[in-house]
Amino acid sequence: MRHYFGSLLMCVSMLFAASESKLSRPEAAELIKQARFNPKQIEANSKQLTVRTGTSYFQESSEGWQNAKVALSTVEKIGWFNVSVERTPFILSSTVTITEKGKQQSRSWKDGGNGSTWIIATEYPEFVEVSGISTQEPSIAIAEYKWRWMPTESGKILGITPGEPTTTNANFRLYDDGWRIVQ
Repeated sequence: MRHYFGSLLMCVSMLFAASESKLSRPEAAELIKQARFNPKQIEANSKQLTVRTGTSYFQESSEGWQNAKVALSTVEKIGWFNVSVERTPFILSSTVTITEKGKQQSRSWKDGGNGSTWIIATEYPEFVEVSGISTQEPSIAIAEYKWRWMPTESGKILGITPGEPTTTNANFRLYDDGWRIVQ
């Protein structure tokens, strides 16, 4: 009888140890958030709008002018900047100045380092959920997870709405101290 309980105890402990090595959704979610959705990663991967005050010169057909025109018309409509454009036969000049409303809003923006460039974060990546985990072998797992673009406060003012979730995978390997994301 004593031998039976010893064998049973050993089987139960082996079963418990085996179940601990399986990657769970909450554990995968926490590891993904730590690796890919920490404040440093979120800041590095945020979408931004850059506005330069002062006078800039463009050729009307250039890609730079087309991009600037869209950005400037947007921030001018909501009252953050005043924009005036002058045409000459070969070149366009735009003069951009920040408004009082823009100065108040600029507390949440980054200064581009020269006092005349504003970097406005408009969207940031947000983790949604782990939607599934597949195991390749006992020490390798792939977690499928969803994330989406979320507007910042400035982004909301610009009319940006939350994006649809995107599905991505994260690869994991089991080490002696637990699961880790591998790149």
